[in-house]
Amino acid sequence: MEAEEEEKRLQEEEIRKREAAAQRELEEYLRMKATFVIEEEGCDVKDDAEEENLLGKFVDHVKVNHCRAARILKFLITNLTEANFFYSTGQESHPV
Repeated sequence: MEAEEEEKRLQEEEIRKREAAAQRELEEYLRMKATFVIEEEGCDVKDDAEEENLLGKFVDHVKVNHCRAARILKFLITNLTEANFFYSTGQESHPV
């Protein structure tokens, strides 16, 4: 009986820890999101040097703000690569 209660307590504690971690990640994301401003919408064609400069600026921003850089950069690079592929092949979206 006592072992079951201890196991249940440990499980509840683990759940609380995971929820707290998820909440911290959400708050961190929202803080980072608030620092970006969308000035206008559209698709401007940029040369490679300009795109690399923008990516470099973003990497510097992530480093300065101590964000979870690896996860964010992996997500962005994957999606940018995929978007460039679809743009270059004339496809509008990922085939389902």
